[in-house]
Amino acid sequence: MKRILLYLFLSLVSLKISAGAAAELIDSANTAFSKKDYQKAITLYEKVRAQGLEAPALYFNLGDAYFKKKNIPMAILHFERSKKLQPGDDDTGFNLKTANALIVDKVEGAQVHLLATWENRFYNQFSEKGWCILSIVSFTGCLLFLLFYFISNRVRTKQYAFTIAFLFLLASSFNFMIARKTNITALTHDEAIVMAPQIKAKGSPDDKGTDLFILHEGTKVSVVRSSNGWSEVKLANGNTGWLPAAAFEVI
Repeated sequence: MKRILLYLFLSLVSLKISAGAAAELIDSANTAFSKKDYQKAITLYEKVRAQGLEAPALYFNLGDAYFKKKNIPMAILHFERSKKLQPGDDDTGFNLKTANALIVDKVEGAQVHLLATWENRFYNQFSEKGWCILSIVSFTGCLLFLLFYFISNRVRTKQYAFTIAFLFLLASSFNFMIARKTNITALTHDEAIVMAPQIKAKGSPDDKGTDLFILHEGTKVSVVRSSNGWSEVKLANGNTGWLPAAAFEVI
């Protein structure tokens, strides 16, 4: 199980949460998990989350505990939340794949173009904070070479320094744009996990609507729109239907 104290430190400071109290809860949760008291671990991790803290490792540990409790839809939900905050994490990807293999619905999405696959892998190399750090480092490099440009008396050195500073500025801007895109993705809650053991998707937002297809717990859907306690959802294969809002949890 992942250690999450390091992951949480900055968040605890920024949210003005008592670091000592949170660390004690996390330590108790980790101890409960190691003793296979998964329900106690879940309760303690949820107490930390209830204070407004969101961290990929916290969601990872929650997903792990739910998986051990054989609550697969809740495990998938929290692994998805962890992946959303830290998309390139291999452990989260592996656990999510393992959990998804246990659900009933195997929804095949449209084939993704190879170029789009490479693009997603590139974006997922780092989290939002990782791209921000790269942007800051690149901008610092830009400033350093600009300094060389202004203090140097040699024309050739000034040319090289200005060119390299410009390249660093481009890199900084590029990394910042990716960080912003990653942040928007993390803040966008348009995906959900079905929690109902079995539910019929309707053709309209009404119990009397036409039955379109059946969904089972753990299935991932995209939320298109909501109306009067119902939401229109879309599957990876393009099928759409209406579900009661209580039937799923937003990632």
